[in-house]
Amino acid sequence: MIWILEVKITSSGEVNIGHNLVDNADFRVVAAHAGTIRVVNELRGIAVCSNDVSGRILVLGNLVGQIRVNQSLLNGVSGPEIDIDGAMASSAAIAIDYDGWDAGHDWQSGATVTVGSSSPYTGNGQGFGIWEITCCRGDMDNSGLLNNFDIDPFVMALTDPPAYDAAFPGLDASRDWHADCNATGWSTTSTSTPS
Repeated sequence: MIWILEVKITSSGEVNIGHNLVDNADFRVVAAHAGTIRVVNELRGIAVCSNDVSGRILVLGNLVGQIRVNQSLLNGVSGPEIDIDGAMASSAAIAIDYDGWDAGHDWQSGATVTVGSSSPYTGNGQGFGIWEITCCRGDMDNSGLLNNFDIDPFVMALTDPPAYDAAFPGLDASRDWHADCNATGWSTTSTSTPS
């Protein structure tokens, strides 16, 4: 992935991005995010926040791409931490602790994601492309449960990763972590029968 725009926000500053972020126009926030990032139009690329988000991410248009937070979504004092004024496309996603579950990287109580005029999400919005990555290995649909509904997504993740990524947008970065049921660092058919 080539980063088109890299931003460092360490205090209560504000960054305004005045044009559409289009396909492959990705940006990364590399420091603790405590200010406001405002995308004036659509977000079509991937926005990655490498650390905690305690400020606000505002998308004044539609979310077609992804917002990925590597650590925690904290309960800030300035309102919704992630606010999408428009709609979310079926390919869009917001993922907290996106690369696989890590202890202490959480969607903090009181932190919210708002999309359009819907009620704020305060946790995993399974089926809506809004995810807090669960700590359960084998939980391929990220429901927080290990059950029969994880079998087909598990097989899909092993045999056709692009199909899995399309079926579960936002979980592509944690796919291998969830599929690695025996925690060996590999996602193979042997992970379905841990020793």
